[in-house]
Amino acid sequence: MDSFTIKQKLIIAFNILIILFVLDGIFSERTLNHVNQTSTAIATKHVQSVIDASQVAESMIEYRKDEFAMVTGASFPYKIYSSQQAHRLR
Repeated sequence: MDSFTIKQKLIIAFNILIILFVLDGIFSERTLNHVNQTSTAIATKHVQSVIDASQVAESMIEYRKDEFAMVTGASFPYKIYSSQQAHRLR
């Protein structure tokens, strides 16, 4: 290494840096591609089940509101009116 001039040493050092940057870029591209594939799989397979679960929860909330309106009504016509009001609030 002592026989190299400063110019040759700098060229070797910069070439090593360029090779390292290229390798880092290739590694980063492959890693990001894997992350993209995984996130796409999650979005297509698992999001629908989350949406379905939230719709079930919404349906149960509305059912409980109707049930509460029916129970708290003083008379049968008022119970029907309360149920209609609960449906209207949706």
